[in-house]
Amino acid sequence: MAWTGLLVGLVFGIILQRGRVCFNSAFRDVLLFKDNYLWKLGFLAVGLQMITVLFVAQMGWIRIAPPTLNLFGNIVGAYVFGLGMVLAGGCASGVTYRSGEGMTTAMIAAVFYGIGAMAMRG
Repeated sequence: MAWTGLLVGLVFGIILQRGRVCFNSAFRDVLLFKDNYLWKLGFLAVGLQMITVLFVAQMGWIRIAPPTLNLFGNIVGAYVFGLGMVLAGGCASGVTYRSGEGMTTAMIAAVFYGIGAMAMRG
């Protein structure tokens, strides 16, 4: 299982780095440069995720349970998430490939992404 994760992570990292994929940049490019290449790529990625999750759930490999809606928490979380993207200089995918390229600020942001992920697990 570890080898599968390593292989998928390596392929995913190469795709992110070669394609310069960052969802923060996708929004920026549409608004500032009228370039919708990354925007289309984002929609393709979300569509593939939807199909894959549905397939995996239908196969019984995962169970999808809708969480209860916490409107205040969602609003505050969206604001903090957006602020974090601005401070980090990109989204998680952008920070991931930039830290792999050796960008120091992206490495610092990646450490804090990890801390945030651990804090969410309890």
